[in-house]
Amino acid sequence: MEMPILSNDDLMSINLWILNLEHQRIKDSATKLKVAAQAEESLNLNYKLIGSGRGRIVFDLYNEYVLKIAISHRGIKSNLREIDIYMHCPDDLRKHLCPVVDFGVGWIIMKKFGSTLPKKKNIIIGLVK
Repeated sequence: MEMPILSNDDLMSINLWILNLEHQRIKDSATKLKVAAQAEESLNLNYKLIGSGRGRIVFDLYNEYVLKIAISHRGIKSNLREIDIYMHCPDDLRKHLCPVVDFGVGWIIMKKFGSTLPKKKNIIIGLVK
């Protein structure tokens, strides 16, 4: 299994983004899209952007791993929470979580989840049947 390794240029770009992160509060989807686009352009990483949320953007590292980078202080807190949960949960729970393999201030690398989760609608339909 190939372990993810960020280049020095990747790390410098991420650290610069995090250092210049203002107290960004993402209140709506338009702001989220704007900040995610700014982050993607500023970071200029050679990875495919595969998703974004209110506080983070996610890149595919092409080796079964993903890189989650904060785009707001909420994203930094989300990364810290995800690391803390993974590192301190009981083993019987950890085996169901995607492994955290590396992290730094404002970023986290995790094993990529292997399949798509069903939509809530499908889950409800499955429960009704």
